[in-house]
Amino acid sequence: MNQEYRKERLLYAIFLLLAVVGFLYAWNQNSALNARISTLEDENTRLQTSVDSLNNLDRELLPVTRIVPITELEWRRFAEVGLGDVQSEFIRDLDLNRDVILNNIDSEMSNPTVDAIYLLSNQWVMANFRDGENQISALLKFRVNREGEVFWELIEYHNVRG
Repeated sequence: MNQEYRKERLLYAIFLLLAVVGFLYAWNQNSALNARISTLEDENTRLQTSVDSLNNLDRELLPVTRIVPITELEWRRFAEVGLGDVQSEFIRDLDLNRDVILNNIDSEMSNPTVDAIYLLSNQWVMANFRDGENQISALLKFRVNREGEVFWELIEYHNVRG
């Protein structure tokens, strides 16, 4: 019986040792997870600060109407097809075709007008549509045929207000 008692005590000791090792392993894993969570929270804070600064920059830049310089060859191509004042022609054409463009946008805008246009290259435009309360910035791809007709494609948009 003494032999059996020792065997039982040895099994209890092994069980207790395994329980302690398991607890220490779980404790170590929890500490590693807490460190990772802390790192992710710091990264989230840094990214949120960056997003906030970009949102403020976006609000500062959008109301300004300007044309980004493009090459002389691109300007000549526009002139060859009868687009003298490209910015005015594009604003007029976007106003005429705004329903086609804005049908693809989930917005409650009523009678929007083109507020500003940014000519980015010979095929990309950033346009702002406004209806008084709401404003949408849209990235548009365009193509001008030989007759001077402009064809628009909505690539992406962003509700700025509303």
